[in-house]
Amino acid sequence: MDHTVNANFNWYCKNNWKTRDKKKMEQMSKIDKTMAHSHNNSILLEPKQKGNIIWKFENAVNIEIACNVPGHYQAGMIAKVNIN
Repeated sequence: MDHTVNANFNWYCKNNWKTRDKKKMEQMSKIDKTMAHSHNNSILLEPKQKGNIIWKFENAVNIEIACNVPGHYQAGMIAKVNIN
């Protein structure tokens, strides 16, 4: 996926799952605070919920965006973004 420097990047997200493992999420956020979904650089969606994150990149860079729920990265919930 390609995107332009200094333009807003609107990342649209949808959780297609029917359930969420709250216990696993709570354990995960205690171990790694970056996975707590309590900052404006991530979003936690309930099952069937939609949301978005808006980023603006000021430099050309290649990044990877991914779900930080355990096992989801390994399942392929990632996207590579080239900021040109």
